[in-house]
Amino acid sequence: MNVWPLPRISFRELSSIQESRPAALITQAAAWANVGKRFQLPLIIQAEPNRDDNDFYEYLASNLPSPVQVIYAVGDGITIDAAKIVASRNKKPLVIIPTAITSKKSFTPRAQVNTNGKPQVVETGPAEEVVIDMNMIKEAPPEQRAAGIADVLSIVTGLLDWTYAFNKKKLTPETQLSAWAVGFAASIGSQGLKSAAAIGKGDPDALRTLVDLLCLTVQLDNQLGHTRASQGVEHIFADSVKADPSISHGERVGPGILLASALHQKDVASMRTALESAGVRLNRLSTADIREAVNNLPDYVRSNGTPYTVLNDLMPNSDELAQALTKSTLV
Repeated sequence: MNVWPLPRISFRELSSIQESRPAALITQAAAWANVGKRFQLPLIIQAEPNRDDNDFYEYLASNLPSPVQVIYAVGDGITIDAAKIVASRNKKPLVIIPTAITSKKSFTPRAQVNTNGKPQVVETGPAEEVVIDMNMIKEAPPEQRAAGIADVLSIVTGLLDWTYAFNKKKLTPETQLSAWAVGFAASIGSQGLKSAAAIGKGDPDALRTLVDLLCLTVQLDNQLGHTRASQGVEHIFADSVKADPSISHGERVGPGILLASALHQKDVASMRTALESAGVRLNRLSTADIREAVNNLPDYVRSNGTPYTVLNDLMPNSDELAQALTKSTLV
């Protein structure tokens, strides 16, 4: 098992970047329209991915021009996944510039790709560097700026599912429950709840705390060699629900946290308050798509072989799912 480190994280203005290596840029038009004014790159090629399937990522990787010495990723979501695959396949260093703190993706050593319609995690290793310009982050739209809080608060529900699987004796040898890890993860989740309101207001210290909490979450996952302490039903829901590409990771995980809390008979109101106060929009998914995803979750976990959660002991379209959906306040 590899225990990956975090990337080097630089808190500095983008104007301080003095890149001399021939570069490939992977971004989205809206992100680069803002960021491209702040620094210069010696660009060889630029790509703006609009698909997240493995074949497309491999196409990008195999067509990287040979003079390129470094990959830059500007933005989030599929931009970062694509850049990680391209950099890993070509053994090139990767520099990530997030335009908002929308997830922990910038800091992880893995990419998510769709293979034959199913989400798959690919180990790529971490980026060489993540450059965070806090002035740019503060200028991001409030609903995007700190949506990554969902990847911190998912610890609360992830621990519930990890403990549930332990009590059912359904953990694999590699994912056995660790008391120290549970305690450490719980403290991260607790701090996330305490900091949510200040994070949502764009307080600079609170935004820095969010980055720290996300990095601690990623490093814990790296040390354990799995994500059971930080992911459960909420991420399974986020992966399974139909969503327009404009709906961010946090806007899918957030509703999943409310659903997971309801399934475990925990307080939904406090989680909703924390997510909303941090700026996470919880109403971006359609009611019809939420209902369809929730009712199909038991079949989804069995067909995709996801880690054992409370969903494994439920049936599609069951009363338990209907009751949890009502309690979640999502519909």
